[in-house]
Amino acid sequence: HDIECILEGEKHFLETENSVQVMAMYLPIYLKLEPDEIYRGPYLKPSEEYINKWKKLLPEGKLLGVKWQGTPAYDQQLHRDIPFEKIDSLKWDGTKVNLQLEKELYKEGYFNAGEHIESLEDTLALLSLLDNTVTSCTSIIHMIGSIGAKGIVCPPIACYYVWLGDTKWYGDNVTVIRQKKHKNWNETFDKVKQLI
Repeated sequence: HDIECILEGEKHFLETENSVQVMAMYLPIYLKLEPDEIYRGPYLKPSEEYINKWKKLLPEGKLLGVKWQGTPAYDQQLHRDIPFEKIDSLKWDGTKVNLQLEKELYKEGYFNAGEHIESLEDTLALLSLLDNTVTSCTSIIHMIGSIGAKGIVCPPIACYYVWLGDTKWYGDNVTVIRQKKHKNWNETFDKVKQLI
């Protein structure tokens, strides 16, 4: 069967007879792109409807998004979790917005956004309104990169290739601060504190 797709507002059909399925992160390798050939600009745009929803929900002032854990279903979850104490130690002249969806991770003194997130559109709109976000290696940083919002990712020492070396997977809006010692986030968060 042919697959219908929309490209630049026009409908096109892709022939599936010669198609190849490739995970998005491996596409540059499959296409044999050099690091400087990878597009790093925003490629998603949050909906105005959802942006207006979040403007009504969020407190006024500067907003720092934080996420220290990803989904427990991920097989490398144990290594990428950041102790909450490190997140809590960040000084911020405004409101910290907790991006964790799990009710057991809601925190007093934070704006717990998970209470209001119902969809991907919600998350994209919310991220677009934050002044900055600090997160472990989760889907949040990829959403930040996709819309051109500002974020800091703290991947574990054993991370996958998009966070290795000097190559930036996203534009200058995403800062990577890798863990230097296994199970030790001190040096990482010293740098995060300097940045925010």
